[in-house]
Amino acid sequence: MKVHKRTRKGLTLIEVILTIAIMTIIGQALYSIYHVGTKSFEINRDMGFTQQDARLILENLNNEMRTAKEVSTDIIDSGNKYSSIVKDGNVLKKISYVMNESGDFVEDSTKILGTNINMLNFKPIDQNPEDINIEYITDMISVEIVTNEENVSRSYTMDIRLENGNIIKYSTNELGEYNLPETIDRIYYTKYDE
Repeated sequence: MKVHKRTRKGLTLIEVILTIAIMTIIGQALYSIYHVGTKSFEINRDMGFTQQDARLILENLNNEMRTAKEVSTDIIDSGNKYSSIVKDGNVLKKISYVMNESGDFVEDSTKILGTNINMLNFKPIDQNPEDINIEYITDMISVEIVTNEENVSRSYTMDIRLENGNIIKYSTNELGEYNLPETIDRIYYTKYDE
């Protein structure tokens, strides 16, 4: 008797289909890992840029406000020069005004302090004023900004101690609440060197 040995010279259809299915699953898993990693990198990069922008903006605000002679939520008409910090669109600007010959204040210069600003808010800091309907003076101001970079929007707050003491004036109502609007997005100030 003769025994015939079968030699396989190829793959069966089932083996090919299984191999393709396994390779497809592995390929999709690898692509998903790559895609998630790339997205995560982009989000973290944008968040880093946003944090850096916010830090620089708050540092600029700190440098401008810290040594102010007088700070107010209203236009300061004493002296011959004052500045304001204002959010214009998504841009944070320092606008300087000087008095002309006729006694009117005109815009002298504009400096951009930051971009991609969604919100700017100044608030005086006073720990629970005891008396009501009294004008208070504080030497600290809280600045809150909300920045936006690509798809990342973040809120940052910095407390600025104003070095020259008798600064922001505000009052409270009958309930002891600040007589200030919810959002103060423009502030006026003078410097000693102006």
